[in-house]
Amino acid sequence: MSAPRRNGLPSSCEPCRKSKLRCDHTLPVCQRCVAHRRQQQCTYHPCPLTKGRPRRALVRSNQDRRPSNPGDDDVSPNNEAFDWVEKTPSVPARRFEPKPAGNRDKSFSPLGFLGPTSHATVFGDDALDGGSQLSLLGDINTEAVDSTMVEIGAQILSLLDHLPFYTELLEKRFDLFEGWIFGPQLVRETLLNLRMLYHGVVQDSSAHNRHSCLLEGSRMVFRNTVATIETDPAMTLSEYVSQTTPRWETVGLIFALVGTATYQIASGAAVLTRDGLPGKDIHGLRRTAVAVSDMCLQFCNKIGVISDPLCWTALQHTVFMIDMHGSNDYRTWQRQGEVVSLVFALGLHQQTANERTPFFLSEIRSRTMVAAYSMDKELATFLGRPPRICQQYCDLRFPLDISWEDLVADASIRETAIQQLNPDGWNMQGDPDKGARPRLTLLASILREMILELSLSRDVENLWNRVEKVRLESNQIRLRLPPFLRWSPSNTHPLAASVRLEFLYQDFLLYQTVARKTGEISDPLIDTSQNILAGLLDLVSRQSRTGPVSHLTIFDFSYIGLPAAAVLSKELLRRSQSSANQSTSGTSFPRSKIIQNLSVFAAQIETFFPCREGDYDTCMKGLAYIRRVLDSVLSACACAVSGQPADETRAVEGGSSGNGDMNFMTLFDNFDWEQEIRPLFT
Repeated sequence: MSAPRRNGLPSSCEPCRKSKLRCDHTLPVCQRCVAHRRQQQCTYHPCPLTKGRPRRALVRSNQDRRPSNPGDDDVSPNNEAFDWVEKTPSVPARRFEPKPAGNRDKSFSPLGFLGPTSHATVFGDDALDGGSQLSLLGDINTEAVDSTMVEIGAQILSLLDHLPFYTELLEKRFDLFEGWIFGPQLVRETLLNLRMLYHGVVQDSSAHNRHSCLLEGSRMVFRNTVATIETDPAMTLSEYVSQTTPRWETVGLIFALVGTATYQIASGAAVLTRDGLPGKDIHGLRRTAVAVSDMCLQFCNKIGVISDPLCWTALQHTVFMIDMHGSNDYRTWQRQGEVVSLVFALGLHQQTANERTPFFLSEIRSRTMVAAYSMDKELATFLGRPPRICQQYCDLRFPLDISWEDLVADASIRETAIQQLNPDGWNMQGDPDKGARPRLTLLASILREMILELSLSRDVENLWNRVEKVRLESNQIRLRLPPFLRWSPSNTHPLAASVRLEFLYQDFLLYQTVARKTGEISDPLIDTSQNILAGLLDLVSRQSRTGPVSHLTIFDFSYIGLPAAAVLSKELLRRSQSSANQSTSGTSFPRSKIIQNLSVFAAQIETFFPCREGDYDTCMKGLAYIRRVLDSVLSACACAVSGQPADETRAVEGGSSGNGDMNFMTLFDNFDWEQEIRPLFT
C-alpha cells in the first residue's frame, strides 16, 4: 500500500511501475505479479519516486584504495547487492549483547523447553527457569524488524477494514461446527479486540495520512509481538486476549480461520457470493488469507519469538494448507513439521503444573497438543511416513469433557461442571456436544500410532497375532466409551455414528496392512469394507432427511468411504472374472447389494465433494476407476443375459480396455488407495 498519486489514483506496485504495466492495486499482492510468479517482489513503495542519498562510501580517494582484509567490515564498496542475506530469518540482525537480568523479559527463550538431558542442566536447577535460559542462551531479536516488514505489516492491517465480513463468515462457520481447539468465545473476543485495535489506528487518519497511521500501527504490533504475555491463575479470557490480540501471530490466526471457513461453508452461500469480497471472489479471498497468515508466521520466525498464539496459528495454518494444497503436498508436510517443533519448544508434550497459568489456557494447551498429535498421525498415515511425535516421549493429557462456556466461566461454575464428570472423565449428562470430540480424537490417534508401527515395520513375523492384539485393544477402548457415544439403532447421533466409523476404519487399516504385506485380501477386510460403506450411506440418508449433511460427514464419506469402496470394487471385478462367478472365500459377498451401494456411493461422493483444491483430483481419479469397474461388471451381466460378450468384458479378459488404455487389475494393484486422512480437527 502506498500514498495516492497527485491525480488521486493509487500507486502501482514496484514491478508493475518499473515495467510500465497496468497494476490492479490488489492487496497484499497484485494479480499481475501472481500470474508472473513475482509475489516476493510485489511491494507498494510509500513514495515510489524518491531515492536515497548517495552513499559516501562509494566515493573514495586513492589513498583509501587498499587491499581488503578478511576482517574488514566493508568487503565491497557497494553492500546493496547483499541485502537479501539480512532478510533471511536465520541470520541475526546484530551480535548479542547481554542485558542486565533485572531488565529482561520473562518470555519464552528462543530455544524454548529444555528437557533433563539438556546441556543447560549442568548449571543446576536454576538454569532451567526462563530468565536464566535467556541470560545463558540468547535474546529475542528485537532489532530484526526492518522497513520492509513494517510496510508489509501496514498492508496487512489495512485488510482489517473488512473485519465485519470476517466476523459474519466465522459466525456462519460456528453455526456448522464450533470447533474444539479454538472455541467461539476465544475467536469472538479476539475479533472484538482487533476491531478496537484497528479503529484506534485509523480513527484520526485522513486520506493523505492513513498510510502513515497504518505504518505506526504496524510498528506497535511488532513491539507487542516481542513483549511478554503475563499470566496469573485468576486471569479471565478477556484479560488474556487483550494481551494476545495486538500480536502478529493472533492476526495470522484470524486469517487462517477465515481461509479454512471458506472450505467448511458451502461455496454457494450468500456470505461467499456477495460483491466486494476481499480479493474480489472466494479464490482471491483464500489467496489473501493464506498470504497473510503465512506472512505473520514469517514475522515471528524473523523475530525469533515463540508463544501459545504462535502455535495456534501454525496449527490452523496447516489445516488451511491441507484444504488448499492437499495432504500430499510438500508444503503441508513442512508446515506440520513446524507445528511439531513448536509444541516441543513450548513444552506442551511435558505439561507440568504452573501456578501462574489460568485454567482455560492450560486446557487449550492440552487440546492443542492433542490436535498436533492427531494431525501428525493423520499425515503419517496418509503419506506412509514415520510419525514425528511418539507417545512414549509425551505426557498426553485427556482434555476435559466440558463445554466452552464452562471452560471460560468463573471458578464456581467451572468446578460444578467438573464435578459432573464420571471417574473416566466423561460428562454424566450424556451430551456428546460438550467436550467429547478432543478426547475421542486422542483415543483414535493412540490407536493409529499402534497401526503405523505395524504398517511401517519391515517385520512380518507373527503379523496376524500382532494385528489381533491391536484390534483387541481397539475393541476394549470402544466398549469403555459411555453409552451416548456408542452407536446403536436407538442412538443415531452424528458423533456416535462417526465414532463407529472411526473404529471400523481402524480395523480396515489393520486388515489392509495384512493384505499389503501378504498380497491377499482377507475376508475380514471385505466384511469391514461393506460395513463402512453401508454405515456411511445410512448416515447420509438420515442427515438428508432432517437437513443438510454435516461437513464432517462429507469428509468421512470421502476419506473413509473411498478406500473401502476401492477394496469392494477390486473384489467385485475379481469375482466377475472368475469362472461361473465362484469363489473359495467363505465370506458373504452380496453382489447385487454391493453393486447398488457402490453406485449410490459414486453418485453421492461427486455431489458432496465439489470441485476444489487439495485432494480433489486424487479422489476424482479413484471415483473414475470405481465407475469403470461398475460399467464393466454391469455390461458383463447384461451380455450374459443376452448371450453376447460385451466390449468391456472382452477388454477386461484381454487385459486392456477397448481403447487400449486400461488394465483393471494392474490399475488397482498400482493405484494408491490410502486416502486415509480424517481432518478431525478442522
